[in-house]
This record gives sequence, C-alpha cells and structure tokens, in this order.
Amino acid sequence: MISVSIVAQAQRYPRFKVLAFYNKHVERAHVEFADDAIKFFKGLTIGNGFVFDTTSRMSDLTGEKNKRLSATDDDQRFSS
Repeated sequence: MISVSIVAQAQRYPRFKVLAFYNKHVERAHVEFADDAIKFFKGLTIGNGFVFDTTSRMSDLTGEKNKRLSATDDDQRFSS
C-alpha cells in the first residue's frame, strides 16, 4: 500500500516548477531558438512531473505568475 501511495502522491504534485523568461524583440534567430526551446521543454513536462511556464514580462518575476509557481502545495491548500 505504501508504494501505491507514493506513486499517487508523486503524480499529484510537480517535483519542481519552471518559469522561463524570453524576449521576442531580438534577432530573428534568437526568437526561433526560443520558440523551439519552449516547445521542447513543454514536451518534457508530459509524464515527468514538472510544470513549465513562459513569460516575456519581467514584472512576472514578482507578479502573480511567480507567486503561483513558487507556492508549495501546502501553501495552496492552506490559502484556499
């Protein structure tokens, strides 16, 4: 029973969360690389237990998006 519980818990909670910053106002090659990298990392999230989000706004570093990504599952449970 314990192993089933651990597996279920691991599937329910992300192991870690990523917020990637990028800029679309740079050389075209850099934009294309960023687009490819975003697709690649979003594809890695499937079945690997982590959350990947992107932004081009530096205000998200201290904004709601960052708070949502940095909150632990216990924090979210108690803030509801």
